[in-house]
Amino acid sequence: MQKPPDIFLFIFVLAYPTHKIYASKNTTSQFRGVSWNKVKKKWKASIKVGGKTKHLGRFTDEEKAGRAFDKYVADNNLDRPLNFPVAAEEEDGESSLEDEK
Repeated sequence: MQKPPDIFLFIFVLAYPTHKIYASKNTTSQFRGVSWNKVKKKWKASIKVGGKTKHLGRFTDEEKAGRAFDKYVADNNLDRPLNFPVAAEEEDGESSLEDEK
């Protein structure tokens, strides 16, 4: 008998499509542009632009580092996938839902 699909995993993938699924297997974070610094014991956010790596900061929280990456991408109008695409739309005042009358 075949095992039924794991519904939680399916829902998680739908809710967070840009997370670890597309990241390489050697990453330490579930977010793009974020890695763990063993020496400083903090999460480091960085992005490569024009062949140069731009350091975005060190954070105690992995999610804050992911949001720093998103903020840099949005502020500089870079064509990169975001870690939190829904949050970026809300910050811009845009929404995919129609306004209620």
